[in-house]
Amino acid sequence: MLYTKNIESITYQDVVDFCYKNLPEGVMLDYKSEIPKGDGLAKTISAFANTFGGLIVVGIADQDDYPKPPFDGMVFRDGLKNQIESIIVDNVNPIVFTEIKVCINNDKSRCFVVIRIPQSNLTPHAVMSSRGIYVRTGQRGNSEAVVHPDQIIWLFDKRNKSKALRDLILHRAEIRFGNFLSWIDDRPQNFPGILKSTLIPLYPQGPLFEYKDLEGTFINDIVAYNGRNNDFPDVRLSRKSIQDGIVLHCHSKELKSFNYIQLGSHGEYILKTDLADFKLDQQTGKKTEAIIHYYRVLNWVDGHLASALRFYKKIGYWGNLYLEINLVNLDGIKAEHPARETAFWEEEDKRPTLLDGEIKIVKEISINALNINKKTFIKKIAQDLAWSLGLKNISDQMLEQYLVSIGSIMFSEGV
Repeated sequence: MLYTKNIESITYQDVVDFCYKNLPEGVMLDYKSEIPKGDGLAKTISAFANTFGGLIVVGIADQDDYPKPPFDGMVFRDGLKNQIESIIVDNVNPIVFTEIKVCINNDKSRCFVVIRIPQSNLTPHAVMSSRGIYVRTGQRGNSEAVVHPDQIIWLFDKRNKSKALRDLILHRAEIRFGNFLSWIDDRPQNFPGILKSTLIPLYPQGPLFEYKDLEGTFINDIVAYNGRNNDFPDVRLSRKSIQDGIVLHCHSKELKSFNYIQLGSHGEYILKTDLADFKLDQQTGKKTEAIIHYYRVLNWVDGHLASALRFYKKIGYWGNLYLEINLVNLDGIKAEHPARETAFWEEEDKRPTLLDGEIKIVKEISINALNINKKTFIKKIAQDLAWSLGLKNISDQMLEQYLVSIGSIMFSEGV
């Protein structure tokens, strides 16, 4: 897909195939038959940067916002990339740093130009010739609009306001999760070893899709399959509608076990699950110690990330993401690998007690980088988790073997 594929790998045929998908212009997509004269291109690029980022495909005419055949591009000439870069430098302030690829056909007579614009943290970007500040509207016939004075204030403080919105969304999600736990037990501390894995646009501004779109086959469309009965998410989970989203869940009051997944229209995709197994005293049958298994943590995170890539592709978001992997209620818990993998542990301490009551790993990454570097990214997450759980000195080879052994979706798709 043009949104996520490595920009240097995009071909002329990729653009033709994209056109046949018949996607309409909108908040994050624009077609142009030629490079516009004047400041037209600068206006579109700055509007994308001021909103959610987006994709411009030059060489495609549109009819009522849909791509119009034939899809054979524009006449190729040397210097197209330099021309576009000059337009940006000369007309947009502050400068927007874009990705540009000129895709040429086999006989080098025609081409498309793909321009990817990231969502910017340096807003507002103005078009210098008119001093206008534009945003994408997604409205037919009025895809870019001069911002209202109230929106200019937002753009000047966009980063802080977006962070505040992100914090509010996650705060509400945490309250909702607390209410869910109360169905099982009134005391959250009775759930040792909880994994919370959260993905959300780094700087959200508003809904990315209609919450009602979560009905029908939506969940099935984002399932990541690993072929070992560890598909994520499990489509058999119960579903409960919430404000602007949906929760998938299952729980057992007797076992005090649960799986909880939230999907929301602002692009939040949240996983929460219990992790601890318990050793029982053979005489009394009482629980004696809580244990979490590294492979279980990694399996959950791996499935969540793999499914998230499908989720963001489906809703058409390809901007930057905030990822938080949080393990809580770890006091007194021991961490363990399967017995066959004791080589990972120092002989004198095969089951170390965790010293941290909470472990938090935070990453900021673009959809594009995550999609291209799946293998490297999940290896880094695996390494960070291993170290935090008491493992050290794991070679890359050992880690790769381990990811293969647990059926890592991210690792296999990243090959």
